[in-house]
Amino acid sequence: MLSTSHTSHYVDPAQYEPGIPASEQADQHVVDFMFFNLMPQFNFYFSPNWDVGFQLPVRMANINAEFLGFDGEVLDAFSSIHHRTETLVGLADIPLDVGWTVQKPLPVGHQLTLRLGTTLPVGKTEPNPFELGRQGKDHQHIFFGTGTFNPTWSLSYVLVLGEHQLFLFGEGLHALYENDEGYQSYSMVTSGSSFNYAINRDWQLSAILTAFKEWPARWGTEIARNSGRVDIIPGAGVRWLTESGSNISLSAQFPITVATDEGKMRMPFLISLEMNWMGEMFAQGPKTTN
Repeated sequence: MLSTSHTSHYVDPAQYEPGIPASEQADQHVVDFMFFNLMPQFNFYFSPNWDVGFQLPVRMANINAEFLGFDGEVLDAFSSIHHRTETLVGLADIPLDVGWTVQKPLPVGHQLTLRLGTTLPVGKTEPNPFELGRQGKDHQHIFFGTGTFNPTWSLSYVLVLGEHQLFLFGEGLHALYENDEGYQSYSMVTSGSSFNYAINRDWQLSAILTAFKEWPARWGTEIARNSGRVDIIPGAGVRWLTESGSNISLSAQFPITVATDEGKMRMPFLISLEMNWMGEMFAQGPKTTN
């Protein structure tokens, strides 16, 4: 998945750069992000209805930081303890879950799937960047781990409408406690639908509508900047299916932010490329139809 975001904020004097006179400080930090997520997912069926799934999510964040003076001028030579132009790459927390899939006695072509699991805290974490900023020390706001086990769930249902499909889904991730650095990650719930229109037996077009709610992350009692939001996300995609049950899909989604708890981060678009392969060892499991 590829996404971009943009944030601009005025600097609190308590977070000014050390050793620089107040008149020479940056008035605004303007930061552009490009995120890339590679998420290989594996599902191992041990009966026709039960499987164990896990992901190996690798993330990359490309950050471009620009600083503006009190008259709006660009400060080309400015250096900050808060933001830098850099690229970060790392492994995120690993989701592990158990899935239960039902096709009978549902109508032919219908499918219900429930998944329950947790994330495993293997991604890198960081100390409190707000406290380090107040101390005038270099710090990092972007990291890929939470340091906690976070329960996850998902529920989906596929309905067959003639030659077409309606896919209904909901999923959640819930951070319930702080890690050793005093950080409690965001919790989120996503729900939505996708209507898959069959052009022929090999190709489908998809119309997607998603509602996304994120509760803000916290450092103790302090809300982490640019966390906590409500988005409505329309999108569209195309999928190619093979006779073996494998498929490749490409989609684009365009988040519309309804509300934010903290910060001004905006994501203009999300682009997803998915490849699903059904191998011999999965032969006893139900074919994925979403």
